[in-house]
Amino acid sequence: MSKELWAGIGCLILGAGALITWWFEMFSDSWFGELGRAITDEFNLGRNTTALIEPAVGGFLTSGGGLSLAQAAGFEIGGPLTTLFGIGMFLSLAVGIIGLVPFRLPQFMYPEGQMEKRRWRETKQRLQREVEAQRAADATENE
Repeated sequence: MSKELWAGIGCLILGAGALITWWFEMFSDSWFGELGRAITDEFNLGRNTTALIEPAVGGFLTSGGGLSLAQAAGFEIGGPLTTLFGIGMFLSLAVGIIGLVPFRLPQFMYPEGQMEKRRWRETKQRLQREVEAQRAADATENE
């Protein structure tokens, strides 16, 4: 097997792992999400590490793995598939570099904003369930 094939497989695995870890950090209250947030607090590259840098690294590795696999499969450089993967790599790299600049993003792009949104939804659903339960109790009481 060629080096491009192994490099592509390795980059796809690492990229997918980075994107999965980022998803758990942003959108999950599970133990894995908490672990990822704790690790990010220790190795923080700035304000936008979780919001921009982590998905950019995952996208860069995934696109690079796809490009390497395309080359191993015999697709020529400059063809439509390799160009697509190259553009994905370039955009991911640009987003990662922009993420190093410490500017403020909208609140929903940070893990804290997503957590606040989840808590708000849970509270709203709980209150709706309580109102429905009270209505059902009132309806049976009036019969």
